[in-house]
Parts: sequence; structure tokens; C-alpha cells
Amino acid sequence: APPSQGVQAFDPESGKTVWKFELSQHSLAHGVMATAGGLVFAASPEGNFFGLDAKTGKELWRFGAGGAIASSPMSYSVDGKQYVAISAANVLYSFALPE
Repeated sequence: APPSQGVQAFDPESGKTVWKFELSQHSLAHGVMATAGGLVFAASPEGNFFGLDAKTGKELWRFGAGGAIASSPMSYSVDGKQYVAISAANVLYSFALPE
């Protein structure tokens, strides 16, 4: 069978797939980032940036960057506030929860 096009979570003990989040296009140019808060962030080549529930794979949030994404998400903190960033079409987008 061809490999899945999307994000997958695996049980480390059994090796079985726990959930899949399918994408219309697949690329090896970007990665996936998981946070201690139970979120997984991933991007698609056509320009969508996703926030997923780490336990279920359910889409919780989506941002259309308006251009191709060929980078991996990253996280950083400033004065105790966590941000998630992604680069797309020569623009760096940075997101945080509202206060």
C-alpha cells in the first residue's frame, strides 16, 4: 500500500497507528512539532498550518498562510508566553493564545 499522505501518531509499544490526519498533498520538506500541552502542529505544502489534538488527531485550528509552506513549525517563549511560528512564502508567522 502507498504511504499515507498526512500526519500520523503511533503507539510506541505496539507500533500501531493511533490516528491519522490526512492531507491532500504530501511533502518531506516540513516536519511536525508536539507540545507538552497536548498539541501537534503541522503544515501542508499548499499553505495550511494546523493545530491538532495530540491524543485524537482532531483539527483544533487552521491558518491559511496564502503561500507554500516548506518549513517546520517551531516554538519559543518570551517573558513566559509561548509562541508557535512557521515560515511561508518569505513571511514568518507567529501565534500565541490571547491573554
